[in-house]
Formats: sequence, C-alpha cells, structure tokens
Amino acid sequence: MCIRDSFDLEAWTRSSGRFEYFVDTARQSGVPVFGISLGIGPFASTRQHKDACRVLDRCGWLSFRDQISLDLYFEHGTGPAGIGVDPVLLMPQAFDRPENTSNRIAWNLVEPRLVGGLDDSKRQEILREHASAIKRLVLDGWSVVLFSTDRADEPFLEEVEAIVRSPKCRFRRISGLSSLLDVYSMVDIVVASRMHALIVAFTQGTPVIGLSWQQKVRAFFELIERADQCVSLLELDMKRLQELIGDAREDPKGFAIDETDRARLHGRPYDLVHIAA
Repeated sequence: MCIRDSFDLEAWTRSSGRFEYFVDTARQSGVPVFGISLGIGPFASTRQHKDACRVLDRCGWLSFRDQISLDLYFEHGTGPAGIGVDPVLLMPQAFDRPENTSNRIAWNLVEPRLVGGLDDSKRQEILREHASAIKRLVLDGWSVVLFSTDRADEPFLEEVEAIVRSPKCRFRRISGLSSLLDVYSMVDIVVASRMHALIVAFTQGTPVIGLSWQQKVRAFFELIERADQCVSLLELDMKRLQELIGDAREDPKGFAIDETDRARLHGRPYDLVHIAA
C-alpha cells in the first residue's frame, strides 16, 4: 500500500485521518505500507503535525519529494526516510516541441479558498491581479489558455475568463492526460500553480513558470535547480512575472527540461537517499 500527501491549512482539519484507517487495516492484514514521494506541511497546529508524523511512523519506509517535508517529518517522526523523486518526473516526452512559436500561454490557478486563511477580499484581489496580468498579455499579442488539473479550480478560472472577456483568453476543460498533453503541445509557456500541472509540463519540454502557494511548489523548482522561475501566487509580482515570460520566450530551453535534468532525475527515481534512521 502506498500513501501520499498530508497538510492542514486550517486548525480544524486533520489530513492524517484520510489514510490512518487504511494504514492500520493494511498492517493488520500483513500488507506492507510505504510512502513514496511524500509532501507534508504546512500545518496549522502542532497537533496536526504530530498526528501526521505518528501515522507515517507506521510505514516500513518513507520517501519525501523535498527537503522541507523531510525536515518536518524528522521534527516528530522516527522512521527511516529520505529524499526521492516524484515518479511523474520520469514520464517520457510524448511529443516533439514545435520549432516555431505560437504566442500561446497556458495559465493554471488554484482556487484561493483552498489555500487556507484567506478571506473573500483577498480572493477577489488575487482574481483581479491575475485577470489584469492576462489582459496585458492579450494586448501584447498573446493567446491564453486557462486550464485546470483539479475540478475544484474550474469555477475560479471561469471567473478569470469572464473578467478578461477576450476571444484570446479561453478556459479549456481537461478530461485526462491526453487533453492535458494536447494543451502543452500547442503553447510556448506554462504558468501554473498546481504541482502536477508543472511537473507534467516540465517532462514534456515545455517552459514552465511557477505560481507558488505552498512550500511544495517552490521546493519543486529547487529540485529542478530553477528556483528563480517561481513567483508568489498570493502576492503577485507583476513586473517579475512579465520578466520571466519575456525570458522564457527568448530562451525557452533555459526554462525546460534538458538531457542533464533527465539523467539526474532518472538516476535516483525511487531511491532513499540521505537515509536517516
């Protein structure tokens, strides 16, 4: 049995409860339990943090996808654990990147209500900021494809589309991996906040720019050694984002996976490195 992420953005939630029952049931049945490419935190309370680590301690071994998650685990956890690579990063490239640019950007946003601790006024501010950024891109000649890899984000993206009100900015519903790859094959740049929207785009050689709303987003860009390709979703630095889009347009290979990246990532797909007892 394999388990995945745990985080709590509100004091009343308990994410560890989602998998505690299954972990205990599996162990009682003699089924091995392990955690692969885990991301944990942030937590709104020490109790949530300790509960998550307590459940993880029942696993045979653990692999975390970033140093912050590993450090959070070792604050209260006692099992063997180390840094691993998200298996999605090993996805083969499904299409050849076109030689010519299309002046299209794919834009992915998480629903701000899911971030935790944000009121409606902050949500409206984020909505206006990103709609404004997209309007500027449209005026500069870009076409923008709004997309989501999580159904919970779709209403927010439809609100962005309604504010921009341009035939060059359209929301496209993603029905699966094939339709996601279709989007990535037609755009020059992906600007995204969801982890696997970023990871899949990166594996396909599409230039990526991150919109960080959780530690794991920034940690991903640190893992691929491109920490400067990420800006805050919540406190959008419009000037910096425009600079990154311009840089990605001028030097797309600098914002995309290369053979050195592939060799480094494939060299440690499921290993527990930096093992600590």
